[in-house]
Amino acid sequence: MGPDEGFHEHGGVDRLRHEGRPDPSMKDNEVLIRVRVCALDHLDIWGRRGLPGIQIPLPHVSGSDICGDVVSAGELVSRVHIGDAVIVSPGLSCGMCEYCLSGWDSMCRSYKIIGYLVDGGYAELVSVPEVNVIPQPD
Repeated sequence: MGPDEGFHEHGGVDRLRHEGRPDPSMKDNEVLIRVRVCALDHLDIWGRRGLPGIQIPLPHVSGSDICGDVVSAGELVSRVHIGDAVIVSPGLSCGMCEYCLSGWDSMCRSYKIIGYLVDGGYAELVSVPEVNVIPQPD
């Protein structure tokens, strides 16, 4: 169980909680990353405050801009290895619809952003699909 910075209700910074949560589960096509750095951006603030018509699952851990080290890799992962320094590309999509296949994955009906509609990097560990992991250059 690692420490996370999250919120259980929308509002100001007084709604943030530093608490222990279970480590994230990992699928065969995912990597588990120990977060070294996670930036604060406007999306994190807007998500915490709440936006009309947007249902963020609560409790929620923000943080889209993640860098860290791979600590575990699923059976289908082949591009990165344990110990690799990586950067996370936060857009999640189906990868199979006409938009994804034409390079417009942000138009995918299932498009989500890590740290916005999916728990993110204000945590010790985060699990993300391998396709969202970019090896960090030297």
